[in-house]
Amino acid sequence: MTHHVSAVARTAPPARPFGGRTITELAAGLGSGRTTAEELAHAALRSIARTDPAVDAFAFVDTEGALSAAPTADRELAGSVDRGLVHGPPVGIEDMIDVAGPTTAGSARLAGRVARHDATRVWRLRVAGAPFVGRTTTTTHEFVYGPTGGRSAHGPTRNPRDPTRVPGGSGGGSACAW
Repeated sequence: MTHHVSAVARTAPPARPFGGRTITELAAGLGSGRTTAEELAHAALRSIARTDPAVDAFAFVDTEGALSAAPTADRELAGSVDRGLVHGPPVGIEDMIDVAGPTTAGSARLAGRVARHDATRVWRLRVAGAPFVGRTTTTTHEFVYGPTGGRSAHGPTRNPRDPTRVPGGSGGGSACAW
């Protein structure tokens, strides 16, 4: 059986600041001083600004939050306070999980809904020193009730390797974000 691969599918994905690097490698770079949380936050925000208009992986980008949390992580790491692997690398949170502020779960019915508090898992990430850059997964089917990711109130997230294909359901925006 012969499989046809389109020219689009053979193209490399857009360059991403964290491509090919594990969280362990990012943490080691932060711990050794080869990089800073502020540099990683800026790289993430530049990548989002460059690629998100075509990919649409973010429902909300928190530039101010990321750029205020990153220097705190850098000061702590420089002062020998290491909270673990997520201390410093920027994170995106799926739109299904409450982060203080708007949370829509991919539904027009929740437009205007504002979470008063972070969900426990988000709070734990913040306590661990993770700078929050935004909400991913604009492709979430309403209330995660579907597999493809193409029926969100926010519109579809596009696969960065081949925009004619879907990136998947609930985690599609997260998968395409970096």
